[in-house]
Amino acid sequence: CRPEFFIGRYHTQKEIWLFLDKARKGITPTRILALTAPSGFGKSSLILKLSSRFKNQKWKNKFYLYTIDSRSAKGPLFVAKALKAGFESAIKTGFVDLPQTVVKMDSTEGMLKGATIQSILNELKKTKRVLLIFFDQFEELFTKEELLPTFDSFKKLAFEVNSEQSNLVIGFSWRTGITFSD
Repeated sequence: CRPEFFIGRYHTQKEIWLFLDKARKGITPTRILALTAPSGFGKSSLILKLSSRFKNQKWKNKFYLYTIDSRSAKGPLFVAKALKAGFESAIKTGFVDLPQTVVKMDSTEGMLKGATIQSILNELKKTKRVLLIFFDQFEELFTKEELLPTFDSFKKLAFEVNSEQSNLVIGFSWRTGITFSD
């Protein structure tokens, strides 16, 4: 639902804010956020609500949420393109103050290793801001066999983000109750 009509999940919202604030302050070792629930429980609506709330006066200089619909994935480059789009959006809106920066992904193996990406991560850390790039409808990567390499690409990024310990957080929503064949 639209953010203005979203009601509830205050405890979950607060848990997410507290987690992101710990990432901002560098006092949590993880940079991965997962929302899991059955279909129709409002995971996507919650993310839209958070995105809206992060634009208010209290949060706009601390957190930025960029959401990607994983149903648009076509292959393993999807993850690198989504990451690049998230960085570009954060720059375009002024959340990351590097206005003349052209975001370049030097490699899909070490997506955070390039000079441009490192300068963005350094700016986030210096300004104590957290960029959350959130992959919604993540279970889509498992419903199509041809997208399994995309999941592998996401997994590499998640390990890299966690290892980097920067002010970048990767999130995903997962619909529970799915069964897969062997």
